[in-house]
Amino acid sequence: MPALLIIVGATVWSQRHPLGERLLLHALQFSPLAGPELSGLSFDGKQVQLERFGFRLETAAGPLQVTLQNVAAGYRLEPLSVEAIDIGHAVLKLDYQAADTATDAAADESTGRLPLPPLRVANLDLQIATPWGDSRFNGRAQFGPSPQTAYQLTLEDGRHSLTLNAAADAADFGLALA
Repeated sequence: MPALLIIVGATVWSQRHPLGERLLLHALQFSPLAGPELSGLSFDGKQVQLERFGFRLETAAGPLQVTLQNVAAGYRLEPLSVEAIDIGHAVLKLDYQAADTATDAAADESTGRLPLPPLRVANLDLQIATPWGDSRFNGRAQFGPSPQTAYQLTLEDGRHSLTLNAAADAADFGLALA
C-alpha cells in the first residue's frame, strides 16, 4: 500500500503543470473572460509562469482581445497576495464603440475596485480601432501603485513618455508627456 501511494504521488507531482493548466482553464470558465486559452504553465512556491495567455473581454468601451506571452507573477502564500506581474509581450486590441453615457455610469457604479499589483510589460502592442480611425502604440508599459496617487501608468516608446496618475475612483488624475 505505501508503494502504491508513492507511485500515485509521483505521478501527480510529475503531471502538476498540465493538471494546473486544466484547473486554471476550468476556473476561468466562471470569470468574465471569454474564450480563455493558456499554455506553458509552470509554478513553484514563489512564482507562476505562463508561456501564453489569451482571452476576450467585453468592456464598456467595446470588445477587447488580449494576448500575453512570457508572463511571470511573483506571489506569497502568507498572506495570499500577488507581488508583481512581468509580461514579455502583450497585444491588446480594442474595438472602441461609443456607448450611451447613462448605461456607462450605471455599469461603472456596479464595478468593484480591486487592489492591483505592479505590472510591467516589456513590449506592448496596443491597437485601438475607432469609428474615427485606428490608433496604435508600441513600446513599454508600467502600471502600479504610486506615492502621489492611487495608481500610475507609464507608457514609453523610446522617443516619448506618457505618465498618467489617477485616484482609485478615477475622479482625479494628472497627465505628463515627455
